[in-house]
Formats: sequence, C-alpha cells, structure tokens
Amino acid sequence: GSRVVVTFDWRREGRAGFGPDEHATGFARQGFTQVAVRTAANDWFLNDETEALGAALARAVAGRGRVHLVGFSMGGYG
Repeated sequence: GSRVVVTFDWRREGRAGFGPDEHATGFARQGFTQVAVRTAANDWFLNDETEALGAALARAVAGRGRVHLVGFSMGGYG
C-alpha cells in the first residue's frame, strides 16, 4: 500500500525469544500496511544489527509514499 506504519517492539519482562506474531488491526482498518520491527531480546535496536535494520527498513518502504513510525517507551527510542 501507499500508506505505511512502522511499529517497534517494547520491553517485555522475562522475554525469552520472539513471542506470538501480533499486529495492530486498527492500522489495517485505516488503510495502512504495517511493518512490525520485533526483537528476540530486550536490546532496543542498539546492537551490531542497527545499521542493517535501517537499510532493510529503507528498502521495505521505498516508493510507498508517506511512512509513519510508532513506538512506545523504549520501542519509541528504537
């Protein structure tokens, strides 16, 4: 779609890898494609993969029009 929202995972107490796949249905109802950035650890996207994540996101949203980023707490920091 031409409307994209990128969401970032948040801290989860006792995180042990990836949890169940979740998405925000409210974005879909409003016509957004959602790209959900998730983490298997509470590392807040500041690790050896941070630059690769930025490059992958740029490729994923290229030519999509307006892109919105949403994150809460440390997910917002990411």
